[in-house]
Amino acid sequence: MKSKETDRFLKERLMRYDKWLGAGEISYASKVVPIRESIEAKQWIMPSEQALEILRSANAIALNNCECRSHYQRCDNPLEVSFLMDEVAVKKVEKGRARFVFLEEAEDILRYA
Repeated sequence: MKSKETDRFLKERLMRYDKWLGAGEISYASKVVPIRESIEAKQWIMPSEQALEILRSANAIALNNCECRSHYQRCDNPLEVSFLMDEVAVKKVEKGRARFVFLEEAEDILRYA
């Protein structure tokens, strides 16, 4: 039964994304540019210093709950660990879906997470 719920969640997410894409509501940082090539999906852990450099270069940093952890509830890890930056951060805070954080707090959260 959980797989049906998971499928519904993912389907709704894709439908919402398609709606945003069609309305031009996705920022330039989130758009997909087709290149007619397959890209192999790879996951890796980014070194903390590299992640800190990305945060340091941001004009605005916001924090919200990890969507996967919130929805699936499969672990006891902290929820408030998803960073948003710049334009996306401002929009999410304006909508009440995130909160601004100073760089020092973001660094502490990154180290903890």
